[in-house]
Amino acid sequence: SYRNIWSPMAERLLPYVPINVAPNLLTMVAFMFSMAGWLPLLYWGPQRPDWLTVLFAVTLFIYQQLDNLDGKQARRTGTSSPLGMLFDHGLDTITAYSLTISFAAVLGATENMLVTTVFVFITSGFYLGTLWQYYTKVMEYGWYSPPDDGIPTLYGLAILIYFMGTGPLEWTYWDWKMR
Repeated sequence: SYRNIWSPMAERLLPYVPINVAPNLLTMVAFMFSMAGWLPLLYWGPQRPDWLTVLFAVTLFIYQQLDNLDGKQARRTGTSSPLGMLFDHGLDTITAYSLTISFAAVLGATENMLVTTVFVFITSGFYLGTLWQYYTKVMEYGWYSPPDDGIPTLYGLAILIYFMGTGPLEWTYWDWKMR
C-alpha cells in the first residue's frame, strides 16, 4: 500500500511544503502530532471522553502523512543523512510505544493480556522492519507493511470504536488479566 497509496499521497502533498523547510522539522512536527493524540489518552485512560478517540485517529493520520513527507523532503532538498534517519527512526520508536498505550486506552484496556498483545503486535512490526532495513539496506515489505498498513488499521479501528463502541469485546478478552 505504500507504493500505491501513501507514497503517491506524499508526492501530491510535497509541492505544498516549502523548499526551505528542513526534513527534521517535518519529523519533529509529526512526532508532536503523535504526542497530541497520546498525552490526552494517557491522562484520561480508558475513561476518556469519546471525542479523544477521534482526536487519536486524526493526529495519527497526520503523523503518518508527515512521516512519509520527511524522507521525500530530504531527498528533494539533497539533505538526507544517516543522522536524519536516526532522528526519524528514534522518534518513530517513541511513537510506536505511545501508540500501544494510546490504542489500549481506546480499546478500554488497562492491566490485562490485551495491552501486552497490542504492545507486541505494534512494536514487533516496527522493530523487525527496522532490522530488515539495517541488514538489507532496503525498506521493502511484502503485501503487508506494519508502518504503512498498521497505522491506518489503528486509526480505522479507532473510528470504528468511536461509532460502534467496543461492544462484546469488553466482556470477553478484555477481562483476561495477567498474573
